Amino acid sequence: MPKKLFALSEDDVNTLREVVRAWRAGDLGRPMPKGRQVQGRPDIVFGVVDATVTGTTGAVTTPASGTLSVYGFTSTGGTTDTGRNETVYNLSGTSATTDEWYCAVRDYKSGKFLLTNGDT
Repeated sequence: MPKKLFALSEDDVNTLREVVRAWRAGDLGRPMPKGRQVQGRPDIVFGVVDATVTGTTGAVTTPASGTLSVYGFTSTGGTTDTGRNETVYNLSGTSATTDEWYCAVRDYKSGKFLLTNGDT
């Protein structure tokens, strides 16, 4: 089997040198996954839903959605309403009610939040 030959231009070599220099200096960040990137927003939030978000069955192709009031932790370990709301999608077979805490995890491709609870 013949060996493959590759040709690099002077610009290609200079680019490779710059990448190696940056890597050695620690200037290269962690590679990001492909898909929609949301800057400056968390991938996991927690809070309470504003109204019941019904559970999703296997026959439904579109999950139920609702609004999550996002909370944050205080310096003393308590919680406080941040005033921010996120649309969440319930993939669980159980409805989300207003009297429980929920976490929501961001899907890296769509940027949508998927609601989680203890039984999912």
